[in-house]
Amino acid sequence: MMQKYLLIILLLLPTGLGAQAQPAAAPVAAPAGSVAPSLKADSAAALHRLFAKRRTGGVIYTVAGTVFAIRVVASSASRTTVSTGGGPITIDNSPSGGAIATGVGIGLLLDGIGVGKLARFTKAKEAVIVKDYDQGKPLPKAIRRRLKAKHF
Repeated sequence: MMQKYLLIILLLLPTGLGAQAQPAAAPVAAPAGSVAPSLKADSAAALHRLFAKRRTGGVIYTVAGTVFAIRVVASSASRTTVSTGGGPITIDNSPSGGAIATGVGIGLLLDGIGVGKLARFTKAKEAVIVKDYDQGKPLPKAIRRRLKAKHF
């Protein structure tokens, strides 16, 4: 059953990883000390892609963690009844308490990572950073570190 959930998550994962081609931008001469408008637009688009990818990752982590934790808890109530010549026998197939705690802990860890991403990369924070960048302020160091060539 867990394999089914993992398969679904793996199949849905590429939907958040869309690739887009960018048209070739004509070089624009900019005054000394300023950023060319095409570079600003390209950087703003990269910021939008970065924030969108991080939000998508936050949703995936949160859903995966929740599904994993629910599946672990649901498996703890697993019992099988077997009919024998002497009457029915109930076999307890539930995992040990330590295994359940570990599974729920892993699920909560994934949830925490996902919620953290969702909290750090909100649309409101994205709008503030893009607005500040358009006004000539430099990007925050944490955002500059996360921007990679794949976002441009």
